[in-house]
Amino acid sequence: MRLDDDPKAGKINAIFSAVTEDHAPGLAVLIRKDGRTLFEKGYGLADLRTKRRIDAQTNFRLASVSKQFTAAAIMLLVRQGKLPIDATIADVLPGFPAYGRQMTIRQLLNHTSGLEDYERLMERAGEGGARWSATRQIRDAEVLALLEKETSTKYPPGTRWAYSNSGYVLLGLIVAKTSGQPFEEFLRERIFEPLGMNHTLAFVEGRNEVPNRAFGYSKDGDGFRETDQSPTSATLGDGGVYSNLEDLAKWDEALTHHTLLNEKEMQAVLTPGPEAADVLESE
Repeated sequence: MRLDDDPKAGKINAIFSAVTEDHAPGLAVLIRKDGRTLFEKGYGLADLRTKRRIDAQTNFRLASVSKQFTAAAIMLLVRQGKLPIDATIADVLPGFPAYGRQMTIRQLLNHTSGLEDYERLMERAGEGGARWSATRQIRDAEVLALLEKETSTKYPPGTRWAYSNSGYVLLGLIVAKTSGQPFEEFLRERIFEPLGMNHTLAFVEGRNEVPNRAFGYSKDGDGFRETDQSPTSATLGDGGVYSNLEDLAKWDEALTHHTLLNEKEMQAVLTPGPEAADVLESE
């Protein structure tokens, strides 16, 4: 894209150029409208050690933006008839404690389950000495173990909304258990490869590698220190996907044209709270 050929693109570029530096950690920008890419550009460095620059192929950890892929994976299993959207936790994780056995897949999807956030549970479990760190990260099975030690939800499931990382870790585990595949393999085979998102993945150390990866940094005096990972950076369903601008444009296209999920399936995960209850009834 030649910025000097498009006054709007030039103005957008000026905004991001003003807040980035060529030799510092940067960012990637993609602007799309009506299925068309209007602006795409990388700024700064992906890796201060190698001085590799950010471009449209640079992979970033999506963190909680990953949740949309977990939701899509659940809806693909719903379509197959392997997982009713109103199945209870007791149906899919029969060993889960009594306090949460009646919460449903739908309530996990729309953040109305009432589950305690696992980061708070980590704090309680770590009292007297940290159990997890950026190099000893909590994993999905450990999150499940923490939730299994609880005796109640924050509120009765389905009655209130509260953003829940715990719910999406459970959803990732449910995808793996129901499909019989590791979560990262299910995403690769059922979502990323069919859509041509060939550089997107759910990262699991020792099983796969992130190509062209951008690393995270924090300002430290006159320089930067790498702060790419935290104690919670290794969980999957709530935040484990890495992707880049080119692949996310393909994802946007698939959502817009219902390539992967039809309109009613999309509504089931996009409609907030209890109001989503009847979305699929006419299917």
